[in-house]
Amino acid sequence: MRGSAEGPEFVVRGRKGTKTNTICDFEKPPIAEVVCGVAFKPLQQFLAPHVGVLWSHLREKYPDLEEKPPLTPPSLATNKERSDEPVVFPHLGPRNWFVSKDGARLIQVQKDRFLHNWRKTDPEAMYPRYSSLMEEFRANFNQFREFIDKRALGLIEPMEFELTYVNVIPEGEGYQGLANIKALFPDFGRGQDPQRLLLEPVGINWTTFYRLPEQQGKLTISINDGTRKTDGRPIVRLLLSARGLPSDGNLKGMDVWFDSARHSIVSAFVNIVSEDVQIKDWGRK
Repeated sequence: MRGSAEGPEFVVRGRKGTKTNTICDFEKPPIAEVVCGVAFKPLQQFLAPHVGVLWSHLREKYPDLEEKPPLTPPSLATNKERSDEPVVFPHLGPRNWFVSKDGARLIQVQKDRFLHNWRKTDPEAMYPRYSSLMEEFRANFNQFREFIDKRALGLIEPMEFELTYVNVIPEGEGYQGLANIKALFPDFGRGQDPQRLLLEPVGINWTTFYRLPEQQGKLTISINDGTRKTDGRPIVRLLLSARGLPSDGNLKGMDVWFDSARHSIVSAFVNIVSEDVQIKDWGRK
């Protein structure tokens, strides 16, 4: 798979070139985090005191509150993966985290952003599935919209929707080290000719961009290696992130956009990861 920010539209195809409209299911997918979100024009009237009032409505399910640096506005993050690195955007104020008791659910709110995260905080936790996560996201986002509307704090004018899947693949569970990266990602295939100057890689940091179908945004695929903080185990992190807007550019088309984005993400995952690993290690149905 090859592409660029201005590259070809992402086409859903199987590895043998046949089109597929079926979304695969997995018994134990390597998903570590899912983000659903909306970026909108800044709500300048949404101030720190409002955060406390909002928390009083969310506190039963999200008892912990944290402050983080604001995320980069969408217009400044073109062709770049969103980063949690500290940045200074004083007009946006802090980013507020409302965290569930077990840490698995997270709502992020800043003047121009509403995000809902699911995180795999327990190694034995099962991925709750897209439909369940979207139901939670919609309910929380609608509650936020009602909060803003009742207090006349401005109009939520969407600039970008986001659906991001973060997959963490530990060594021994589909990933057999960088020397065998081709077994996990066939597109990275290369010869092992001992006469070559470049033999076994010691790191990987790869990002490619594609257009979503019907010009509804951009799909980012990012792969990098690292170590897991909990046990120091080598891992590969595969991020697939869809960002954009429906053709009408408003909230009415949100559900259709997210469903389409999910289809593109799952199809991209099936395209880029070895079919053998999908079946043997993650129970692809």
